[in-house]
Amino acid sequence: MKEKHVSIIKYVVLGVLFLTTGIVTFFTMDYQKLSASTAAMTEASLPIVAMQTEEITYNMLHGYTVAQDEKTVKRQITPLESNKKLPIIIHTYGAEVTGLSYRVREMSDLSLLEYTTVTDYEQSNDTITAELNIKNLIENNTTYYLQIIVATTQRQEIYYYTSIVSGVEYETAQKLSFAMDFCNNTLSQEGLTEIAQYLEPRGSADATNYGKVNIHNKQSMVGWGELRPFMEGNIDIQLEKISSEGATLRLNYIVGAENESGTYDTYDVTDYYEIGRTSKKVLYLIDYNRETRQIFDSRNDTYGKQIVLGIQPDSEVEKMSSADGRFVYFINQGVLWCYDAEQNLFTEVFSYQSQDSDNIRERYPSFDIQIMNVLDNGDCDFLIKGYMNRGEHEGEVGVSQFIYHYEDNTTQERLYIPLDMAYQDAIYEVGKIAYVNEQGIFYLTVKDTLYAINLTNNETMVEVKGLSEGTYAVSKNGRSIAYSKNSSRYDTDAIRIFNMELGTDYEIHAQSGNKIQVIGYINSDFIYGMAKENDIAVDETGNTIFPMGKIEIVNEEYEVIKEYDEPGIYVTHAAVENLRLNLERVKKTATGYEQTTIDQLINREENDAKATVTVDVTSSANRLKEVVLELQKSINASVKMRYTDRITYLKNTTYTLES
Repeated sequence: MKEKHVSIIKYVVLGVLFLTTGIVTFFTMDYQKLSASTAAMTEASLPIVAMQTEEITYNMLHGYTVAQDEKTVKRQITPLESNKKLPIIIHTYGAEVTGLSYRVREMSDLSLLEYTTVTDYEQSNDTITAELNIKNLIENNTTYYLQIIVATTQRQEIYYYTSIVSGVEYETAQKLSFAMDFCNNTLSQEGLTEIAQYLEPRGSADATNYGKVNIHNKQSMVGWGELRPFMEGNIDIQLEKISSEGATLRLNYIVGAENESGTYDTYDVTDYYEIGRTSKKVLYLIDYNRETRQIFDSRNDTYGKQIVLGIQPDSEVEKMSSADGRFVYFINQGVLWCYDAEQNLFTEVFSYQSQDSDNIRERYPSFDIQIMNVLDNGDCDFLIKGYMNRGEHEGEVGVSQFIYHYEDNTTQERLYIPLDMAYQDAIYEVGKIAYVNEQGIFYLTVKDTLYAINLTNNETMVEVKGLSEGTYAVSKNGRSIAYSKNSSRYDTDAIRIFNMELGTDYEIHAQSGNKIQVIGYINSDFIYGMAKENDIAVDETGNTIFPMGKIEIVNEEYEVIKEYDEPGIYVTHAAVENLRLNLERVKKTATGYEQTTIDQLINREENDAKATVTVDVTSSANRLKEVVLELQKSINASVKMRYTDRITYLKNTTYTLES
């Protein structure tokens, strides 16, 4: 939390301390290459490219140091006016630009329509303005790929991607201004009267959470109630769709608000607008949604047994603790935090943010942090996946595996894997399984394939293919996977359980005339169900009915420790929720199946033990609904906070996966 007069740089972020450059201390670990030199995480270095109207800058583009597959890059839409000219601005951040060019490609087959070098551009301090004169080779009302290439003294080619379309008078500036004005009006009581005409209040709209507000909320909720936030910095506008009749766009910005302690909280806000236009060319609001996420900073964000994460759109928090609950790790807005209950100490373990930057590049929400494991000594394994905002792999899409050493207070990358996919796909399709065993074998899923990477001899191999949703499950400790051997959800005869820590496996086979199905894990106990082949059917909507007459739970020694078998009752859906198995059940009738009561299956008694950290929701007068982490012990009021001493990268630890 910051005082109001503090600048945006210091107000918005608690960035990592300035990192020492050059070669640093050698590390020796069983799973690392011996004598491999390390380099500290460098500051962000790539320029930013953005589109311009006469008064508004929009579609801010972040650079790639490796050319991307045009068809996989998720991008905005940039409209061209009738003259096909596109004004752009480059924020250099001190980089010396030596060249500028662009390519235009067909969307269908990526054929190159234009490759032009731009020589006429103007530079003033840390900005360059230019105008791209797109040739008349493009057709009206057709979307094309645009790749802008910037050369600097440090990098020969940096790639920026957007889509372009031309053909009508889009009135882009007016539509962008409409959204900007609406956003600004939500932050003042006077402005609320201006936007009231665009709202469609409904009594059913949630009036308890500033984290999620929409067009159906009352004016007071859209206007932030008693929170009274104020704008910090500029608004980042991303145009997603546009036509002569309307537009869809997204606004990202930071606000601050005074709290009950007399200091200030910081919030990351995203607005979504769908704008229409009447026959008289009057703009109106078709839809509006706002999501707000409070930025955790540790100093006034604790109360009793609670770590207060504050206003959030939902209560989903990635967290993990050591077995005894002393070390609690959690993620908030692109930052990995650790709380040591014994020392009453918060540590900012990993963040791209910097105290020496405006953090436009560093805060780019293009990556995800995934906690893999927390040891009893406080060490933590985690992944960074997606677009790399700074450091050794800046401007690339990939996945890095890091370890944080609590005692030394250092964070180090063990390996890096470049990925040929959009960063959004890397976030969601990589790391559903991620585990490093004591022998230095790193198991990682990329899309539907589980890879095994030997960190000692650099060998990589495919362990399992065809891991689609519903055909596999992973134990809570991450060390075991159970999957259908033929990659089928409803037509498999065999399930393989593979222990990634020990490298051992075990197979479960269906009895004659039966099929078996993966259900999931409760902690380290695997659950699967059995259905008679003749009972499996497809309903009128095309969904498969898999009526399981029996469910079994096996432990890590592959012993059956519990069975569920109720005569005349079939389970059609089973889902693990915390430490229970919820069962949707049916009875067989002369005409098919009919629903019956829902049941629950609780595993062993020790599963009733209270978790060391849980997510809860509370409320306050000003902030309304707030998300908190509930601990077992109270937190001392005088908490301490530190940053990781250094974030380093091992040299020569890039791995290429087999296709």
